[in-house]
Amino acid sequence: MRYILTGDQLRTALRRLSEIERQLGQAEYPHDPARLLEGLQKLVEDGQPLPTTMVIGRRTYEVLSYLSDSEKSIDSRRLLERSKEMCAAQGEGEGQHFLDHQDEIPAALRKVFIAFLNWLDPSDSSRCACVRWIGGRWIKDWCNIPGGWFENGRLLRRVA
Repeated sequence: MRYILTGDQLRTALRRLSEIERQLGQAEYPHDPARLLEGLQKLVEDGQPLPTTMVIGRRTYEVLSYLSDSEKSIDSRRLLERSKEMCAAQGEGEGQHFLDHQDEIPAALRKVFIAFLNWLDPSDSSRCACVRWIGGRWIKDWCNIPGGWFENGRLLRRVA
């Protein structure tokens, strides 16, 4: 959703930004700088649509939803079928490449996780790697393949 600021709203926003800038210039900033940065980053991320393509470490990927427009979730059987249809069942090599180049990943993707369906847990083949934003960085986590897959996940298809 996009908004249009009225003249008064714009002036108020600019005054507040100016006050933040003034406070940042003080020898001792009166607030927790980590909270300020987190809040500003959240504002930026919330307004960004998810990218449909991205370049990570000189590799180009399409970012794909495994859900159709009307779906809220799908089961694992359908997820695996769709990933094959879309050629989007990436493995450990692509997942590790993604983690190795995490500074190039668009910030808008922090609100979803990326599933690497062919990167299976060596101790439990019913779990695949899912890369998600936690604690200020992208980390590998293991997701159970059986069960429901909801709208907060994405798949990648390498195109170049």
